Amino acid sequence: MNKNTFFWAAKDYFTSITYSVAIMVLFWVSFGLIILGSIYYYYIAKEDYFSFIQIISYIVGGGLGVTASILFLNFGKQVIEQTTPDWHYAYGFYVTFGLCALYMLSGLVPLILGPLGLFIEREEFYSKTRNIKKVTTRIITIPKRRRAKRTANRYVAQAEEFKALKNFDKAKALLESAIEIYPDHETASKMLERLHKQKHQKEERAKANELLELARKYKKERKYLEAEKTYKKILSMSADVRLPTRTVREIKKELEGVTKIITKKQKKQADKLIAAGNKALANKKFDKAIEKFDKAIKIYPEHSKAQESKEKALEQKSQFLMKEFDTLLSQEKVKEAEAKIAELRTFDPNNPHIKHLQQKIQETMEKIASREKIREREETLRKIINTYSRIELTNMAELLEFDDTLELQRWILSLSDKNSFYIEGSEVVIAEKLQDDATEAEAAISKLLNDFDKFEQEGRGKI
Repeated sequence: MNKNTFFWAAKDYFTSITYSVAIMVLFWVSFGLIILGSIYYYYIAKEDYFSFIQIISYIVGGGLGVTASILFLNFGKQVIEQTTPDWHYAYGFYVTFGLCALYMLSGLVPLILGPLGLFIEREEFYSKTRNIKKVTTRIITIPKRRRAKRTANRYVAQAEEFKALKNFDKAKALLESAIEIYPDHETASKMLERLHKQKHQKEERAKANELLELARKYKKERKYLEAEKTYKKILSMSADVRLPTRTVREIKKELEGVTKIITKKQKKQADKLIAAGNKALANKKFDKAIEKFDKAIKIYPEHSKAQESKEKALEQKSQFLMKEFDTLLSQEKVKEAEAKIAELRTFDPNNPHIKHLQQKIQETMEKIASREKIREREETLRKIINTYSRIELTNMAELLEFDDTLELQRWILSLSDKNSFYIEGSEVVIAEKLQDDATEAEAAISKLLNDFDKFEQEGRGKI
């Protein structure tokens, strides 16, 4: 027997050595399982470091490989025991035990990689979740997570189809389901965000179209103010809604036409109000005229005549009030005159004549007060002449409101008629002719008053 053919012929020449075909079957089955696990990992399960199916295939295949290697090792043991030493160095002998080692490695390596992959998966899951208290293996979670993502991917694909068909509600529901199943799905999140935006734009566009129909209805019903307001609202929405350029141009054109009609009507109304205001102004109904002009300005602010007419009415009312003021002041009706100033200040606070009118009131009040003082002084002199022939200097100074008796003496000494009053000691003597003749007394009083005014103007007396 050729020793180089030992491996293939040993079982035929050494009938006592048992070699089972199951060894080869176990080896190839284990090798096939390992290959299938690797193919699944590289071409199907690309997202995780080790997949569940891969780990199972490695463990089962490795176990079968180890079993095959043990069986083949038993075959080799029989060969060693039943052969002479010269056979131990034969080529076939090396091949035999080389295959035994290969079988052993082919079983042990996957058998080791399986639990190692399981450990790596557990550590990977631990690092991702950072859950220190609860670290679980991913034998169960790996397929669930992958199935969840596959389901989410399917929902996303369906959502894209519904989105293409403009069925945004169905697409939105699918995307929300995808995110609920697999929260980390970035594509679903981005699509849902875009979908929300598109749905909002669709709703706003529908709202804009409804408003456009409403605006045209208002225009047809000649409700131009409502139509203008609605057109402007649509244009304010156009940037977000992204209305077609042609539609925007149509809206602007329709708005321009409505605005022209409104402007024409407003000007016509303003003209009527101005005419009514001018009529009231001609009848000196200033407040009514100003009211009409204000309404005209509010309706049509660009109307130059309305503003001019209002300014004219204000000026005429000011002149009228000042004229009434002068009339009242000439009659010394101070309170009524002050009321006119208050009225003037109410409707025209910046009127430059107000300060001058207040000065005139002050002058009139001083004039009235001065005249009252003269009257009181005249009455006092008359009482003194009619009552006394002699009077103490102190009493007379008090009655005539002098500062002291010295001032009274200076006044008496300055009198042009020395015979009316003269001083004797601490008394003032009143001439008898003034007491006997009333005419003489009145003439003397008039002269005394003139002397009194002259004395005060020189700064020597007191009113």
